[in-house]
Amino acid sequence: MNLAVLCDFDGTITTTGRPIANSGSFKSSPDPNGNVSVGAYRMLAGQGYLPVSLSQTGALAFTYDPPAAVAPDKPNRSEAVTQTRVAYGAGMSEWCQNCHYNMHTPYYPGTVNLMHPYGATAKLGIVSLSTDSYSKADNYNRYIMTGNLTGLIDTSYLSLVSFEEGITDYSMLKSHANTDGSYLAGPDRTNAQVMCLSCHRAHASGWDGIMRWNTMTDFIEYGGYYAPIAYPNYAQGRTETEAQQAYYGRPKSTFAPNQDSLCNKCHNGIYP
Repeated sequence: MNLAVLCDFDGTITTTGRPIANSGSFKSSPDPNGNVSVGAYRMLAGQGYLPVSLSQTGALAFTYDPPAAVAPDKPNRSEAVTQTRVAYGAGMSEWCQNCHYNMHTPYYPGTVNLMHPYGATAKLGIVSLSTDSYSKADNYNRYIMTGNLTGLIDTSYLSLVSFEEGITDYSMLKSHANTDGSYLAGPDRTNAQVMCLSCHRAHASGWDGIMRWNTMTDFIEYGGYYAPIAYPNYAQGRTETEAQQAYYGRPKSTFAPNQDSLCNKCHNGIYP
């Protein structure tokens, strides 16, 4: 198996060289140095990886290396009180494309199957439309919930709408990964960017399409309930408790009583 390892803070990835000292996925993971490397994020494989089981099926070997990212030491937890912030740096969507390559490539000449801009081509600080008054980063930082646009960049982070910081500095990413609310800064206007995991949760969530929130309805909370009895479609048939768990255990007070889609965290009602 072709297992990538992280060698340096600059994000260099290799499959040979120094011995692997430990995991490189977490805030407390040891730093690589001149003598040892650490495992790539989540031990994700890098360029050239192709399982033997698929080598005879015509499958393509990986094109992209693992992303630069750091998770807090105990990321799988309730967010009823404080959020879990995984510090995503760069390269997540590119790595996803190793398998989901049709999501970002043309099916036919002149057509594009691009579901959403991502990565370095989707900087949040750009004012993309003449009708936009703010950049997506500005919208993100202002948006607290439906009807409340008084947010500030220092406290605007929302784990249900995560983003890449556009950096590969692991010392900085480690300082940002947390579960205690110690760092909640939103996207800047220079480096921050959209990625697949801004809207999706990798391979498992409580909603269709492994989305972080329910995108199949107009409201994710209505009349102060995740699962209003009169409108069961707003929770896709889930109970109040099940829906709350799908939102990482967040209390309903996190959102407005009639909370619309979290697409508005970046778009604020204006969609290309």
